Amino acid sequence: MNWDDLRYILAVSREGTILAAAGALGVSPTTMSRRLRKLEESQGTALFEKFKHGAVLTGAGERVVAVAESVETLTNELDAEIHGLDSSLEGAVRVTSTEMLTKHFLLDFATFRERYPRIHLELDSKATLANMTQREADVAIRIGRSAPDHLIGGSFATMAYAVFGSRELVERVGSEATYDQFPWVGWDPSVSRSTDEWLATHAPRAVLVMRFGSMPLISHAVLRGVGLAVLPCVIGDAAPTLRRVGSSAEGSALKVWLLTHPKLRGTARIKVFLAHMREVLKRDVDLIEGRRPRAV
Repeated sequence: MNWDDLRYILAVSREGTILAAAGALGVSPTTMSRRLRKLEESQGTALFEKFKHGAVLTGAGERVVAVAESVETLTNELDAEIHGLDSSLEGAVRVTSTEMLTKHFLLDFATFRERYPRIHLELDSKATLANMTQREADVAIRIGRSAPDHLIGGSFATMAYAVFGSRELVERVGSEATYDQFPWVGWDPSVSRSTDEWLATHAPRAVLVMRFGSMPLISHAVLRGVGLAVLPCVIGDAAPTLRRVGSSAEGSALKVWLLTHPKLRGTARIKVFLAHMREVLKRDVDLIEGRRPRAV
């Protein structure tokens, strides 16, 4: 049995079906089935049972998966350690962040590339942040209450929020209008109930005209004048066509974190990228924490 074989049964265990596992590994379902059949034949036992709802591991299969996970962990640790010994300012830096922060820091990423042309950035801004333990990313710029214990770094700012609307909407409804008189946009409650909870306290008669499942869509709707919304100040105060409506910015328990894997701290390209982003975050701390509103 070799590691390449173990990857296949590990993928089935994680994805739940042979079809999904094949997609995760980038191979055809036929290739996936053939490799699994070959693995079972080499071991002389069934490793999983097929059902309509997916594939279920047998006892032997569970044992193989446990070994596969151990091998994967050791492989990833070795990979991180080797990368950590790299002293050249070239190669890839894989960065995972939210779409909101990726958009905000886009020009800063471009500036970094100008300074270090032999380092290229791979930016991941999917809804699910990359798993750094499994080496899906080298650096994380995350928003959260705390940081995972297995990563090193720190927080550089605390997110502040305020109510924002387009200048055109505020002029149309009236600068003296109450929150209840404005249309609102906010979160789909299946994703977050923060909009409903905030409105219940501050504008119980307000009408939510649209709901979305992501902050970029909410902020885009506000930019287009669809309604008011509670936005991070780093978005609202940086947008020329938006203005704060009502009370001043409110703090939160969410922080902006800059993190990496401990074994990558000695990698030259990681070190210079972290140093670059620390300066960027220090520059923007007043904006992120709501102390730099634009003149209206």
